[in-house]
Amino acid sequence: MKLIFVILVISGIVLYITLSKKIDMPGLGKITVWAFVGLLILLNVLKWGRIEALFMFIYSIINIAVAIYIYKKKKKVYKSIWLFGFFSYFSTVEFALRAHNINDDWWATRPAVVVAVIVLIPCLVYGIKEFRNYKDWEKLICTPLLGLMAGFGLTFLTLSSMNVYLDTSKPTYDEFVVLEKDIRTGTKRSTSYELKVQRGDTIFTIDVSEESYYDYEINDQVTLSLYNGAFNQPYYIHESSN
Repeated sequence: MKLIFVILVISGIVLYITLSKKIDMPGLGKITVWAFVGLLILLNVLKWGRIEALFMFIYSIINIAVAIYIYKKKKKVYKSIWLFGFFSYFSTVEFALRAHNINDDWWATRPAVVVAVIVLIPCLVYGIKEFRNYKDWEKLICTPLLGLMAGFGLTFLTLSSMNVYLDTSKPTYDEFVVLEKDIRTGTKRSTSYELKVQRGDTIFTIDVSEESYYDYEINDQVTLSLYNGAFNQPYYIHESSN
């Protein structure tokens, strides 16, 4: 019932922004945002598990490409198109947030740094050009900085998430003891439910679902799944079915 309600709400929003004369969205943009609704329904009917995130990721790339194309053609930013692209992308990032990597994050940091530097170069050129023409200090400083941060952050999150949702390895299971429980929330972040767990000398904090959070108390045993990872980077994750 909750899923049906969410889909109906999203469909209502899409219906409004595609019919609104004030927004005046181009036909290609309308097709793109309605494709999100169709994809959402399709994935929830087929229930393909983690691999659904790959389709959401592909959609986000197509969405952003369409948004850029429309901007270049119309010279107008349609934030409503970008919104669905960002939403679909960040729906895949939850895998990176839920998993606990056994090794450090250096494996994802190195390519993220490379991409960040590559993105920085055109952003820096653009910023210098704008400064020379218009003495725009904001673009000189902020454009390269944002490009650097976005290039690093998006690459790191994408690789970390793909290591989980592209993983086809069979899990093994380990028992941990719950040391602490915490709910993290705020106006600028989604609510997360965390358990601090211990097994021998190993102690870390892992995200769980809201339902699972209330299933455990301090000193309870919790089972975590151990996977090899799509990029051979092993991780623990809590699965409610266990």
